[in-house]
Amino acid sequence: MSHRDIEALHRRVSVDATYQANRTVALLSRMFNLSVRWGWRADDPAKGIERNQETKRHRYLSADELASLMRALAEHRDRQAANVFRLLLLTGARRGEVLACRWNDLDLTEGVWTKPGLPIIGALLGHTQPGTTSRYAHLQDDPLRAATERVGALIAGKPSAEVLPLKGAL
Repeated sequence: MSHRDIEALHRRVSVDATYQANRTVALLSRMFNLSVRWGWRADDPAKGIERNQETKRHRYLSADELASLMRALAEHRDRQAANVFRLLLLTGARRGEVLACRWNDLDLTEGVWTKPGLPIIGALLGHTQPGTTSRYAHLQDDPLRAATERVGALIAGKPSAEVLPLKGAL
């Protein structure tokens, strides 16, 4: 496969799916980089392919879509996969964080998930001792818990907590 072949493929896919065309080139580039590293090929023909312009998209599930997703998760045969999705929805955590979660990270009595990412936050704040960071970790518990409970109510299809307007809002 040559640089010209990949450029042509990118142009063809771009006609109907600009984002997919970029992802295709990214995947090919990764594959060719590995083939160079493994000594199977001398070059990466995907290198230098000009990608399509992308704009950030923000899309949230509607109430009907969320209800449909929750029904599908309730009926899904793989309970663990369904629970991973529920935890992603409830916490807004990254996929890797949820997949790395262990039972000893959870305090089911208190309803708390302690992420091992806390030492990283401490390092960013310049704390030399993990205990220093952990003293401040509880400060946002109440607002986070309240937000999580509101999201949980929405996901469960129950009326959520009362929403109050912010002072000074138009």
